[in-house]
Amino acid sequence: MGICNVKTLYISYRTLETLNHCCEAIPVFNKLTHLYIDSHSPLVGWESLPDLLRNSPNLENIVFQGLHHSITN
Repeated sequence: MGICNVKTLYISYRTLETLNHCCEAIPVFNKLTHLYIDSHSPLVGWESLPDLLRNSPNLENIVFQGLHHSITN
């Protein structure tokens, strides 16, 4: 099996940061239907999120836990 076959995935803001800096290609998650993102840090880097979503063709639900809002100029 492997991580690419999961139906539910929980990732932390630290995992997102790691994906931003270390991964050239995010794997395809064909079976992923539920994604939970712990974003309890106001400094979360979201650069890898579009690739993760693009590579999750059957995603039905996405939940952001601890999402912070900040105003930028």
